[in-house]
Amino acid sequence: MPDLAMLASAIEFLDTAFDMAAALAAADEPLARQDQVRGLQFMMLQAHSRVLLAQYEQRDLVKAIDRLEADAVRAAGWRQDASRYVLRDFGGGTYAYALRPGEERDEPPHLLCARCFQAGGKSILQFVLPGRDGRRIFECHACGKQSCLGRAVPERFAATDPPEPVVRRFAAE
Repeated sequence: MPDLAMLASAIEFLDTAFDMAAALAAADEPLARQDQVRGLQFMMLQAHSRVLLAQYEQRDLVKAIDRLEADAVRAAGWRQDASRYVLRDFGGGTYAYALRPGEERDEPPHLLCARCFQAGGKSILQFVLPGRDGRRIFECHACGKQSCLGRAVPERFAATDPPEPVVRRFAAE
């Protein structure tokens, strides 16, 4: 909102200019008339500059309101989109955001970077390669973070099938 003191000042300048115009009409001497004209022009310029400043302030405020409204619309859209995802635990202390069941909307299954999601962004994790420890390595192209998702399997079991369970048999006494 424009500064009210500035607008009041502009109104005062206009009132003074009106009074000077009335005095100009009553002035008989040419020098007095010139002084009145100069004073009147000065007051009008002052009032005009105050009004221009108020208009610039109003324009800046309108731009700020437009930015805030656009931010509010983006935030509402983000909240709606973010509600479609849930943080999933992939085991071994690894997490990523995945679509909730029933929220696919013609999208293939995908995972989102937890760091970018927490910052208000949506970046799909891209599969890079399987890790040697049985986990899968994903990369976020937005923030550059690599995520190893899944529970680590000891290296001696990673390339082979898990060992058979050991069964101990006790002799009947």
